[in-house]
Amino acid sequence: MKGYNVKSKLTSPLIFALFFLIFTSPLFTVLSHSAEDIHESRLDRGLKNNEPYSYVLIKKANADPSKAKSLLTEAIKYSPDLPPAYFEMAKTSFSPSASGMFESLDYAIKGFKAYKGNFWWLISITGLFTASLMLSFVIVLALVLAVRLFIDTPLLSHDIKENRKKILIAMLLVLLSFFGPLFFMTGSLLLLGLYFRGMNKAVVYASVLFLLLSPLWLNTINMFLSAPSSELRAIVAVNESRDNKYAASVLKNKDDFISLFSYGLALKREG
Repeated sequence: MKGYNVKSKLTSPLIFALFFLIFTSPLFTVLSHSAEDIHESRLDRGLKNNEPYSYVLIKKANADPSKAKSLLTEAIKYSPDLPPAYFEMAKTSFSPSASGMFESLDYAIKGFKAYKGNFWWLISITGLFTASLMLSFVIVLALVLAVRLFIDTPLLSHDIKENRKKILIAMLLVLLSFFGPLFFMTGSLLLLGLYFRGMNKAVVYASVLFLLLSPLWLNTINMFLSAPSSELRAIVAVNESRDNKYAASVLKNKDDFISLFSYGLALKREG
C-alpha cells in the first residue's frame, strides 16, 4: 500500500503536466479552431495569404473531383495571390459549353494577374522565360552554324589552299572548342562573317556580341533561380501578407530602409 501511494504521488504530477502541455500547445489551439477562425485572426494581423493551407486544399481537390470546385474556391479565398489555385479552378471549370469556356478563361486570366502579387512565382516565371529565350537563341544559332559550316567548308578549304596562312583560322576554332561550345560558336560565327555581306554580316556580329555577353545573361538567370537569402524571404513574407513573425526575428538588427520598413510593418501588425 505504501508503494502504491508513492507511485500515485509520482504519477499524478506527470499526468497533470502532460495534460497541461497538450491543452496549451499550438497544435491543440489550431485544432480547436475552425479554418475560418484562423483565417479571420490572420486577417486581423494583416495576413491575407495562407499558402500551405491552400496547397493542401488543391491536393484534396485533385483527389476528390466531386468536391473540387468548392475546395478550390476555398483555396482562392485563403490565398488570393496564389496562381496555381486559379489555374486549377480554370481546369476544373472548363466544359464544352460557352459558359464553361468563359468561366475557365476568366480564372486563367485571374491566375496570370495573380503573378503580379506573388513575388516568388513572378521571379520563377521570369527566370524560366529568360532561360528559355536564351536557350532557344543558342539552339537556333547552333543549327544555323551547322548548316552554314556544311555549305561553306569547301569554300574555306579552297581559301586555305590558296593562302596557307588561313589555316590558322581553322586551328583557332579547334583551340576555342577546348574552352566550351559557346567559345567555339563565337569563333565559327566570326569565321562565317568573313563570307557575308551587308545585313547578314551585321546579324552575324550581333550574334557574336550576344555570345560574348552570355556570362552576363547566365549570371542574371542564376540570380533568378538561386536560393534567396533569409532577409529577402522575410521582406517578401511581410510585404505580401504571408507572415510577420519571421520578419520580426530576421530583420531586427538590419539598418537598410527596406528591411526597417518591413520590420516596422511586421511589428505594427503583430501589435
